[in-house]
Amino acid sequence: MEPDVIAVARVIAALTLAAIVLAGVLVLVAIGLRFTGRKPGRRLGTVVVFLFGVQVGGFIVFLEGDPIARAVSLAIAGCLVLGLLWQSRRVQAGAFLAGAAVPWTLVWGYYAFELVRGAPGEPFQIWTMFLAGLVPTLIGLGLMVAGDPLAPEPAPGAAAGQPGSRRIGTIAQVVLAPEAIGPIPVSELAAFVATIAGVAVVGLLGLPFPAETIAQIALGTLAGSEARILVRPARSRRAFEAFSWLGEWEMARVKAATGRSAPGTRRGVEQFLASVPATPENGWMRVELLLFVDRTAEARAAAEAMPARTPAERFERAYAVDMADWIPGGPGAPDALEEGLAGLAGADEDTRLRAEVSMAIREARMIAAERGREAALEPLLRVRDRLGKRADGQLHRGPWRRFLPVSVITAVVVTLLGQPLG
Repeated sequence: MEPDVIAVARVIAALTLAAIVLAGVLVLVAIGLRFTGRKPGRRLGTVVVFLFGVQVGGFIVFLEGDPIARAVSLAIAGCLVLGLLWQSRRVQAGAFLAGAAVPWTLVWGYYAFELVRGAPGEPFQIWTMFLAGLVPTLIGLGLMVAGDPLAPEPAPGAAAGQPGSRRIGTIAQVVLAPEAIGPIPVSELAAFVATIAGVAVVGLLGLPFPAETIAQIALGTLAGSEARILVRPARSRRAFEAFSWLGEWEMARVKAATGRSAPGTRRGVEQFLASVPATPENGWMRVELLLFVDRTAEARAAAEAMPARTPAERFERAYAVDMADWIPGGPGAPDALEEGLAGLAGADEDTRLRAEVSMAIREARMIAAERGREAALEPLLRVRDRLGKRADGQLHRGPWRRFLPVSVITAVVVTLLGQPLG
């Protein structure tokens, strides 16, 4: 008796569809919790990650006729597992891995079962394919049973977002905290869904190739970028607006002074520091970059060398000295910083507001190091109220452009993977 291939395909299709629907419901529940200011439980996140894995595994099964798309899907799944492990999310990494392997294991497990019952087939291929699904399934379950590693002891040098961390990059973790569902921010989920919707809408129009592909990538990119900005809980959005209002001004200042964009990677920072001569006048841009790459002694020296001729320069120098001492684990220089802030009483409003945002960022860093990122949002929300209309629409003025490359890549991947299924 021949194995019923059509019945197997229907079962996997039904399993994948059920995973999509159930994951969608749970994600909506989690989003609802985040928009009401509550935090979804870790178990909910684990179930959602498992269901996402099942969806990916279902698509991999149905990509049999397109080895390139299947290889890309497997590579993406592998990167997601490694990313979760990198974040010390062992349980969720195992859940995703097991979920992604389940459809494949079921398909080839059925063929192996039929082979044992006497159905025709190539034993070596069937058992090899079955093991190719069973082994990662068992590894995933093993990771889940092992559980997440114990949280590390609080340390100033821990990675941003970890207990006690004082590192540059902590504030980016703070502003994302109110929208995180497990390892994924609500805005990124919305961007992914909007990208898929944009690509699907163009696909329904029946445009000829290559116009259809180009239009799918373009609309998917725009939809994903807009969703990433618009779909955020109010607390996350407002904190991000305050942080971005100052950050975009600082990046424009770097561009004006050097003709180059501010770098965002360790390698880029090292190249930037090597190519831009160190002077007391550009210490304001060097201190944070030196701290980012752990060159703390140089950061302290650069901060101490900064000029202090005007009230604005005195505050900027005090802030740099405080940061260069506190981030590596010292007490900072709060008295000098408060004195510098008081000296701005007669400055223009924008200068005072930039100083207030800087102080809010400093306070948020300290709270995040002591009590975790979820507790560190209030200083940013308070200063956002002070900014008023200045920060309205801020995420469209700066971050929208910076997220655009990610949106393009996502739209390209979704478009290419969707073609074999269309």
